[in-house]
Amino acid sequence: MSLNPFARSSLTIALALILATACSADEGAAPIGTTTSSIAESVDPDLGRTGPEVRNYIFGHSLIVHAEPLEPAGPDETTVPHWLGLLAEADANSYRVDGQYGFLRSHAELGPQPQWGFANVAGVWDVDSGMSFGDADFTHVLLTPANFIQGQAADAPFEDDPSGPSPLSTTLEIIDKVVAAEPGVEILIYENWPDLAAFSQFPPDERALAAYHEYTATGFHEWWIAYVGALQSARPDVAIELVPVGSTIARLLSTSPWDQIPVIELYEDDAPHGRPTIYFLAALITYSHLFGSEPPTSFEAPPSVHPLIRDDLATVITQLR
Repeated sequence: MSLNPFARSSLTIALALILATACSADEGAAPIGTTTSSIAESVDPDLGRTGPEVRNYIFGHSLIVHAEPLEPAGPDETTVPHWLGLLAEADANSYRVDGQYGFLRSHAELGPQPQWGFANVAGVWDVDSGMSFGDADFTHVLLTPANFIQGQAADAPFEDDPSGPSPLSTTLEIIDKVVAAEPGVEILIYENWPDLAAFSQFPPDERALAAYHEYTATGFHEWWIAYVGALQSARPDVAIELVPVGSTIARLLSTSPWDQIPVIELYEDDAPHGRPTIYFLAALITYSHLFGSEPPTSFEAPPSVHPLIRDDLATVITQLR
């Protein structure tokens, strides 16, 4: 724990939410959504848990937390933290989380501004009590840029500001702030999935979807490898790790029998925001990077997860390695 300048009043956080919601014009078109309404104030995150404790802060957007799906889903089922919490519970581990919507430049400008709450996952940071970011003792920070800036190198300036900062320099600014506030925190870079609109209107046909998955697993993934490599080179004393979510999902969905899952049961638009199955897969991949072990194969996923995933989870987890 360390003192840090990130403590915020409730009024400041409310302002940050308005600004973060408005920031979608800064870096692209994917909506960043709104806060999740059900906050787990009464959840005891440590009840019956004997394994590791992860205290996670997320600088994210709607490819991690999609709070308002177009089609009804169970509470929080289109959010990665929801599934991480359930997986941790099934594995006797403890997972607690706070986070916020936005893109890199808004995150760098505003600093941590907790906006999220989940029905079955407890938070960490009690801002109203005067607790600072450092006081919350986060173990991991998960961060993801926009999914439509990969057309140029990460060290090139943002396209709308040719003389300004780059995704790389902005990410380093965020990392420097959180490490100053919480020395030793682990930084995880969440590789999302690319904009589908560049390939097809929604829903895509089989050929367009195959091309989309191929790009996600190759050229898009290569951008993330270079981006994280540059971050690691610039900050060799900070633990920075890539979580290859998008490319791993793309490879799975290009392999039989999972390539038979209808696209409308995976995505709901061309952003593309996911249905519960996508966010569940993203959580399976992220879990091992947070806890250092594979997700529990004994986990019983609900019917909202496609049966080709739900009914053979052990094989799916093996395929996601």
